[in-house]
Amino acid sequence: MTHLALLLLQWTILSVMILSLAWLIDFRKIGSTFARRGLWTGSLLLILLLPGLGWIGSSAGIEWITFPGGDVIGSSNLPDPTTLSSAPLVEGKQDLEPTKQGTASPEEVFAFQPPKSITSEESRSSRLIDCLVLIWSAGCLFSMGKLLLGFAQVRRLFIRTRPACQELRSLLGEVCDEIGFRRPKIFVSSEINVPLSGGTFIPRIVFPTNWKSMFTREECRDFLIHECAHLENRDPILGHLQRLAQCLYWHNPLMLVLHRRLDALTEEMADRSVVQFGSPPVNYARSMVSLAAAATEPTPSLPGIRGMIRPRSSLENRIRFLLSEQALPLRPCPRSTRVLIPVSIFLIALFLLGCRLGEASKTNDDPQKAPLRVLYIESSPRWHYRYFKNALLTDSDFRVRCFLLSADRKFEQEHSRGEAALEALPSPEVSLRDEADIIVLGDITFEGLCQAAGASRKDEKMMIGAQFKTFVSDGGGLLFVAGEKNGAKALLLSPLGELMPIQKVAPGRHSSCTFSWTQVGKDFPGYSVSGNSEENERLWESLPKTTWVEPIESVKPGAVVLATGVEDGQSEPVTLLANQAVGRGRTLSFQVADSWRWRLESGDQPFDRFWKQTLFWVGNSSHAKE
Repeated sequence: MTHLALLLLQWTILSVMILSLAWLIDFRKIGSTFARRGLWTGSLLLILLLPGLGWIGSSAGIEWITFPGGDVIGSSNLPDPTTLSSAPLVEGKQDLEPTKQGTASPEEVFAFQPPKSITSEESRSSRLIDCLVLIWSAGCLFSMGKLLLGFAQVRRLFIRTRPACQELRSLLGEVCDEIGFRRPKIFVSSEINVPLSGGTFIPRIVFPTNWKSMFTREECRDFLIHECAHLENRDPILGHLQRLAQCLYWHNPLMLVLHRRLDALTEEMADRSVVQFGSPPVNYARSMVSLAAAATEPTPSLPGIRGMIRPRSSLENRIRFLLSEQALPLRPCPRSTRVLIPVSIFLIALFLLGCRLGEASKTNDDPQKAPLRVLYIESSPRWHYRYFKNALLTDSDFRVRCFLLSADRKFEQEHSRGEAALEALPSPEVSLRDEADIIVLGDITFEGLCQAAGASRKDEKMMIGAQFKTFVSDGGGLLFVAGEKNGAKALLLSPLGELMPIQKVAPGRHSSCTFSWTQVGKDFPGYSVSGNSEENERLWESLPKTTWVEPIESVKPGAVVLATGVEDGQSEPVTLLANQAVGRGRTLSFQVADSWRWRLESGDQPFDRFWKQTLFWVGNSSHAKE
C-alpha cells in the first residue's frame, strides 16, 4: 500500500506541474490554436505515461518522495562487510578453521545502522495512507464503471443507426473531395437531434433522421465539414484518452482544466475548418444558434463522441470567437509537427529505460547491492514457514526459494518472482555458494535433507555435511530455526552439528517464556526493530510470550549468547539465541518455534524487521569482496 501511495503521490505532483505549465503557456496565448491544442494533447499523453515512466524511474532508483517509515530494510542499509570482523567475542578453539582476525568488540561485530524509527504517529500515518489508497482505488473503479457503461451506450447507439440516404452521402462525398478529407461512413438515427461523429476504428458521422426538415443544404454542408474535421483530427481517440486520464486522476482538480481546454480547442479547430471551407463566420454562427434552439436535448456525453452542441460547452464563446477577427483559416499542420510530440515522449521513455537497464547492470555487477539469495528448507508448512516466507517473498531485497521436504512432487515449491521453483535440493557435487547467500534450516532432520538432495549412501551423506561446511567457511550464512517435531537436537547429532553454535541442548518443551536480550545481544541488528531506543524497548516488552522453546544448555567456545528467556515459575534464564563465526561465514541458532506469535499484538513490524535484519547480518559475509 505504501509503495502504491508513493507512486500515486508522485504521479499527482508531476501531473500538477505539467498542467500548471501548460495552463501558463495557454493563458498567455503563446502560439496558434493548433500549437496550444498540441500543448494540451502532449500534456495529456505525458500524464497518461506517468505510471509507466514512474515504474521505470523507480526501477532505476529515481525516487522523488519518501514517506515516514516507508523505507524498506535492504542491503543498502548494511555496512560494508569488509569492515566487519567475523571473529568470536570469546577466544577459544573452534571446531573448524578459526578466523585470523583475533577478538573483536561487540561494537565491531554488530556494527549496523538501524532502520528509521516507526512511531505510533507514523503507524497512524500509514493507516491514513492505506485509507487514501483505498479511496483512490474506489474512485478509479467507479470512473471505470461509468466509462464501460458509456461504451455500451455508444455501441447501442451505433447498432440502431440506419444507412443515410443517397442525397446525404452525395453531399458528404462532395465535401470530402473538395477539402481532401477521407470519406467516413454516414448514418442516420432517430435517437439524436444534432449531428455527431465518433468511432475509434471505423470513423462515422450520424445525422438526425429528419435532417431535411431541420437543416438547409448549406447548414448540412457546414455541419459535415465540422464533423469531418473532428474525425480528421482524431478527436474521438483523443476523447478516449481524456476519459482514461479521468479514471486515473479523478482526484486531481486540474484535470478538469485539461478536459475543458481540450474540448474548447478541438471545437475551435473544427469551427476554423468550417470558416475556411464553408460558410462565412456570421452565417455559420447563425446556423449554430438555430441548431441549439431546435435541439430539445444536447448530445449525450459519451466516450469518443463529438457533437455540434455538446454538454457543458460554451456556445457563447464559440460564437464570440467566430465573430471576432481571430477566426482565420487554419493552416494545414506539417507532418513533421504531427509526429513531434509522440517522438519526444518515446525518446524520454527510451532514456529512462536505458537508465533502468544501466542501473540493473550496475546492481548485478556490484554484489553489495544485489538482493540476498535465501534458500529456506522446511519439513512441513508450519505457522513459522507461512509468515516467514510471506515476509520475504514480497520484498525485492530478497530472492527466496523455499523447499518443503514433505511436499508432493507435483507441488510447485514457492519462490520469489523471477526465480525458478526448486524440484530437488542441490546434489552433493553442487557448490551451495552458487545457489544461495544464506540457508535457513527449519524443523528438519539430516536424513530428510539427504533424501531430498538424492544422497542415500553413507559417503554421499558425508558429502552433504562437507558441502554445508564448505558453504559456511567460504562466507555463507547458516540459520537454524527450532521446531516442535525434530528440533535442534536432531541436527546436533548429525554432521551439521559441527556448524551449530550449540554444544548441548535441552529437550524441547511447551513452556510460556519471555524473550529478552543480553547486553551483547542489544548490539545485534535483529534487536533494532525501531530506531528509537525507548520505542524499541517498549516493543520488545509488549511482545507476547513464546509457548514452545528448546533451551540451549551450553554453547561452544567462541559462540555468543544473544538472547535468553525466563520460563514461568523459573528464576534462571535459559539461552534461546546464539551465534558463532565459522571461517568467513556465520551461523546462528534460534531456539523458539513460535516467533510468529509476535505478530498477534504488535503487527508485522517486530516480526518482519527482526527476521529481515537477522538474515542480512548472518548472510552479509557472503557479500564480502574476495
